[in-house]
Amino acid sequence: GRALIPCFGLQTSYAKSSTDFSSSTTLNGARFEEKLISNPENIEEKCLSVVSGKDGFPIAHEVKLKTLTLAPKTAYTVSWFVKPNSCDLFQFSINYDIIQTRAVFDLVHHKALMLNGLQKHDLEIQSLNNGWSRCAFTVYNDADTSKDIDISTAFFKTVNDDLTQSKVEFAADNETLGYMWGLQVEETDKVSPFIKTNGSIKYRKTPGLVFDLADETWTTENFTISIVFK
Repeated sequence: GRALIPCFGLQTSYAKSSTDFSSSTTLNGARFEEKLISNPENIEEKCLSVVSGKDGFPIAHEVKLKTLTLAPKTAYTVSWFVKPNSCDLFQFSINYDIIQTRAVFDLVHHKALMLNGLQKHDLEIQSLNNGWSRCAFTVYNDADTSKDIDISTAFFKTVNDDLTQSKVEFAADNETLGYMWGLQVEETDKVSPFIKTNGSIKYRKTPGLVFDLADETWTTENFTISIVFK
C-alpha cells in the first residue's frame, strides 16, 4: 500500500543567507571570523566564529538580528546552529511588549532555560554532530496588529543557580567564544528541518513524503519502520 509521512509542507526561511550573516546582523563588542570546520551535516564548510574584542577587558557583546516584524496572530521561530568554544552558554534576548525575554541554552548539557517567558515563547535545543547544537526560539504575536521585535544573541560562561538573572562572565579580548552556522527564520510555531539559503528567501515545496510499501500481510505484533534521510 501507499504511506504518507507528514512533513512540514510549504515552509519559508526569511533569512536570505543561512551561513553569511553580514547582511542580516550587526555586531557589538565582537567580530566574525571565518573558520573551515565540519558543520552539523558532517561537511567541511566555512562557519563563522564569534571573537570578542575591545580594549583588552572582558566585555558584553551581541550578535543582533535586524528587526523582525510579526504578522498578527502568528508565530515565528528563529534558529541557529551553535558550537561552543570558550563559552558553554548561548542566549537569545528578545525585546517584546517592553519586556526583555531571555532564553539561555546550555551547549554542553543540552538544556534550555526561559527567563520572563510570559507564555508567549517556546524554546528547543537539539544535540547534533561534531559538537553542534541547534537552538530555536519561538515567539507568538497574539495581537490583531503587527509587532516589531528585536532579537540579539550572545555567548557567555555562567548563569546563577536560581535563574533570576544571568551572572554573566564574558570573554576576554580576542577570545573565540563559539561558532555559528545555519540561521533560519520561519513563520511557524516549531523549528523545521534546515532550509539552506544563499542570497534570497527560499521556499520548501515538498508537502509530504510518499513511499510505496509492498503488499504484505502485516503482523498484529508491534513492528518498527526505520528510514534514513540524506
